[in-house]
Amino acid sequence: MELAISFLIALLYTALAYGAPFLLFLALRKNPVSKNKFRVFCVVSTVSIWILFRIVFLLVGLSDNDNVGPAFIWGIVFYKFTLFRLSSSGRICDPGSFAPPNDSAPFSAPITPAIPNEDPEPTASVIERPEVHKRKSRSSKYETFYTCPSCGSLVPKGTYTCDCSYVFSKQNRWKVAALSLLLLLCISTGFSVWSYLRYNSELSRQNTLSDQLNLIKREYQEKQSDAESMSNEINTLKNDNILLKQKSDFIDENIVFVPVSGHLYHKYDCTVFQNSTEYYAFNVEYAIAQGYKPCPKCNPPQR
Repeated sequence: MELAISFLIALLYTALAYGAPFLLFLALRKNPVSKNKFRVFCVVSTVSIWILFRIVFLLVGLSDNDNVGPAFIWGIVFYKFTLFRLSSSGRICDPGSFAPPNDSAPFSAPITPAIPNEDPEPTASVIERPEVHKRKSRSSKYETFYTCPSCGSLVPKGTYTCDCSYVFSKQNRWKVAALSLLLLLCISTGFSVWSYLRYNSELSRQNTLSDQLNLIKREYQEKQSDAESMSNEINTLKNDNILLKQKSDFIDENIVFVPVSGHLYHKYDCTVFQNSTEYYAFNVEYAIAQGYKPCPKCNPPQR
C-alpha cells in the first residue's frame, strides 16, 4: 500500500512538473506561433525540467539513474495536448499558410452596419466564443482580431470593449488552471522532499540502531567467549582442587613431622611444627616405631 501511494505521488509531481510549462504557454501565449518554434519550446522546456530534477536529486542526495523515460513520455503527451489546444483556438500556424497582405492597401475589417431601430445594450457576458481572424503584417507577426457577436465588427486583440459597447469577458481559465497546477506542484514537491528527508532521518536512525545492535551482539559474543573460557578455567581449577585435596588428605593421614629437638610427631598445620626450622618427615608407622609420641595439641593419626 505504501509503495502504491509513493508511486502515485511520484507520478503526480512528475506530471505537474513536465506539464507546467505547457499550461503556462497555453495561458500566456495569445499570438499565433509556428509549429517549429513550438517544437523548440517543447524540447527546451522538457530538457530544462529534466535537468532541474537531476539538480534536485543531487542536492537532496537521492540516488538516481538519469532515466529519461518520464521526460520523453510526458513531453510527448503534453506536446500533443498543447498542440491540439493551440490548433483548436487558431493559435498554431505554418509559415506561408497565410497570404501576405497587399502593402499598397492597408488592412480594413468589414463592418456590418447596425440596424437603425436597434440599439444593442452593453452586456458583461459572452454569448458565444468569438471568431478569430488573423493577418500577417510586414514584420511577419500575426495580429488577432475577435468578431463582436453584437454588431459583427472586428476588434483587435487586447481590446475588451467594442464600439457598440459590447464587453468581452477575459479568458482567465487557463491562467487559473496553470497557477493551480503550479501551486499543486510546489505542494507536491515540498511533500516529496519532506517525505524523503523524513525517510532519510528514519533510515539514519535505523542504521544507528542497527550499528548499536551489532555492537551489542559483538560484545555479547565476546562476553560469551570470555564466559566459556572462564568456565573452562573454573573446571580446571576444580580438578586441581580435587587433586590437591586428595594430596592433602593423603599427607594428613600418612605423613607426620618430627622436629629435630623434639620427641613428638605433629601434623602439617600444627603450630609447634610450623615454628620449627629443622624437622623430619616420617610416615605414622615409622614415627611410632622410632619411639615418637603423638602431639596432644594437633592430634595426629595414630596406628
